[in-house]
Amino acid sequence: MIHNVTTLGMQCTGMPHQPITAMLTCLQESSTHILTAYGTSKEWYGGKKRQRERKLQLMGAGQGNGAAPTAYGLLSAAIIKVMALLGFGAVFTTAISLQTISVVCSMFVDNCDLWQSAKSTTSTGEDIVPQMQKAADAWEGCLAAKGVTHILC
Repeated sequence: MIHNVTTLGMQCTGMPHQPITAMLTCLQESSTHILTAYGTSKEWYGGKKRQRERKLQLMGAGQGNGAAPTAYGLLSAAIIKVMALLGFGAVFTTAISLQTISVVCSMFVDNCDLWQSAKSTTSTGEDIVPQMQKAADAWEGCLAAKGVTHILC
């Protein structure tokens, strides 16, 4: 999760930038040593070492950070909205009330299953494959644009 996009997503909900900046600055400037049964490693990474080497700061929300799930959810919600606007997803009509339900994906933690339905009842599974590939490509493109560096689907 690239920090500039993460902060925009969090600010869209009305959260002021000061606590977001404090959290992300802390993550960017932190240094990490590995703790083993033999003691703390002499080698480390992150923070000032990355700055000295003129490398970009480490990104992400930080494992165990209480704000990380919300930040990830906000990024995911933006991607899901784009996918729906592009016309991807599955459409179902309920049997009793005849209400229409649209679903783009189902997500749990860092896993995502994209849903895609046919436009007609005469379509075969093979007919849906190109549309599903387009959906997967669009999802990957949205991930790249939002700064999520691993593919979820």
